Amino acid sequence: ELFSFDDTLFSEEKKETSCNVQFEAHHQDPCWFLSVDINNPPSYIDKLALLKHKADYFYLKNNYQSAISFYEQMLALLPDNNVVTRRECYENLAWCYSKDKMHCKSLLFSHLLHLTSRTVEHLTVSLTCIMDMHASCSAYPGALLACIKLISVHKLNSHLWLRLAFILSRILEVEASGLATLVKIQHDVDQHCCDEDFCAAGIPGSFFSGWEGRNKNILVLFCLMMSKYIMTGVRGTSIGFTAAILRNNIDKIDEEITRLDKSSVLCDTLISQLDCIVTKNVFGYDRNQSNGSEEKSDFVDRGSSKFKGEIIDVSFRSVSSYTFDDFHHEWFDDIL
Repeated sequence: ELFSFDDTLFSEEKKETSCNVQFEAHHQDPCWFLSVDINNPPSYIDKLALLKHKADYFYLKNNYQSAISFYEQMLALLPDNNVVTRRECYENLAWCYSKDKMHCKSLLFSHLLHLTSRTVEHLTVSLTCIMDMHASCSAYPGALLACIKLISVHKLNSHLWLRLAFILSRILEVEASGLATLVKIQHDVDQHCCDEDFCAAGIPGSFFSGWEGRNKNILVLFCLMMSKYIMTGVRGTSIGFTAAILRNNIDKIDEEITRLDKSSVLCDTLISQLDCIVTKNVFGYDRNQSNGSEEKSDFVDRGSSKFKGEIIDVSFRSVSSYTFDDFHHEWFDDIL
């Protein structure tokens, strides 16, 4: 007790402090930006961000005219070095005009988007936009060129092969009514773009060289089989609703393949040949040379999600310069 301390000697009375700054809290409406005057926004609100909020909101509400107005106001304010936002505006404007059935404008902005592409990833976005915009107004040659360029990058993408089957069926006038539902392209059968610069480019005759007197339905059938086999290869990696959608798509493609096979009256030898070619392209082994004891190449999961496949030895220049003849040589020569 001699050396014990008395805590009261070290106690200090706490003093309350006050702040003269006043804060105001209020409930924030999720659509607050709709009531803000775009010509006179508060100083703490960025005008470009406000325009984007409004444009995206009206696009989701299917009010495409209002969305177009705000996206175009954004473009007028954007600095030249803001490439990311400019590309987003171009793409969204292309979709707005397409939804509003103004196809010339949709093609214009899809090509403006393409002109800003500087990487292979940029090309994937812009070429997809070009493909869908051309297909939506029945300008199938442009859609075909964009699609084969995409396949040069994403060779094992079931989504792209299915789209290619649809585009070829339209060009070759092959009856495949179920494909339009599968690819989910809203196309206007009798609506063509009025701008010849975008629609006049046709398919070179060399693309179908060697097919004189042959059944061109084989090309559509080949693309359908590519899509189906890629889906089959990744079926084991899909779970939940994704697996159900995948099974449903495989069943629908099977129906189209069966119907096309019957209508084309193709011989069993040709079907077997197509099966071997597609199997080699997708799974990496030849059915004719495999006796069951050979070890098959491992299949890499490159088609399980949209545009997420491996990109091997692909450059911006090689994709940009890829032609119809290059595609024919890479994929169709084996069939001939």
